[in-house]
Amino acid sequence: MKSWDWDDYRFFAAVARAGSVRGAAMELRVNPSTVTRRLELLERRIGVELFSRMANGLQITAHGREVAARVEHVGRELAAIDSELREDQGRLTGEVALGIPQALLPLLMPHLRTLHEAEPGIDIELLDSVTFDAQSGADLWIEATMTPATELIARPLGRPRCALFAGEDVASALHAGEQSIQMFWMSLDDPLLGSTVEPPLRDPGYSALPVRLQTRSIQQQCLAIEMNLGIGVLPLVCAVNHAELVAIGEARTFGLPHWLMSRAEMRRVRRLQVVSEWLRKIWARPEFEFAMELP
Repeated sequence: MKSWDWDDYRFFAAVARAGSVRGAAMELRVNPSTVTRRLELLERRIGVELFSRMANGLQITAHGREVAARVEHVGRELAAIDSELREDQGRLTGEVALGIPQALLPLLMPHLRTLHEAEPGIDIELLDSVTFDAQSGADLWIEATMTPATELIARPLGRPRCALFAGEDVASALHAGEQSIQMFWMSLDDPLLGSTVEPPLRDPGYSALPVRLQTRSIQQQCLAIEMNLGIGVLPLVCAVNHAELVAIGEARTFGLPHWLMSRAEMRRVRRLQVVSEWLRKIWARPEFEFAMELP
């Protein structure tokens, strides 16, 4: 009897992640026909259909989802073994997939040079998403939640300090006591903060303003304020690189607690420990405006 071939599962896992043969072929840098052939060989050998062939492409089956989760777990364990063996020889090398929400990247990016200078053997892959979780493929990621999953390692980063902001024209009109059609409130419902349209962060002086614009991301809110569309709330860390934004009122700690997350099996990988400690140290810098006020 032919023994199992890990390479078959590597091809299967790539299709499961990409959702298509073409996407898996691009990831593996092989011809799509090779991916199709390896997937079909695996299904014939184990006698289980892992994907249903639909008119619009492949759809993973229940068996396929279970196998994909187990293969990803095995892959992470193999990566951890590889890292431990290399690190035992004193070589701190390898890649770390880092999940940083897009709104927080501008302030973090300049500090990456310090990590590369301190650990030239560590390569960083920045994943592209608004939010991250255990299924995002990140080795380390920042997650905003009241209750981090108990099976994961969660290190607190604090809660963001926020303030009300206006564009230069609106701020000038406010300062002069002028009435303007642009004097309205812009709500923000962002996964990093939760809903901020409620009164806790609304200055009493502006509580009567009608809500005329609802934004679903910090980037949308920032752009709308810059365009003088009204008054809204932003984390201080996200407004620091926008000279057109004018803070009005006092800053307050608000929003969801932020955590640096990783999987339990990654506890043994020293390069992840090093990047984790570096990131927590950077996040504690005053310009990040995070307060250690957790529930």
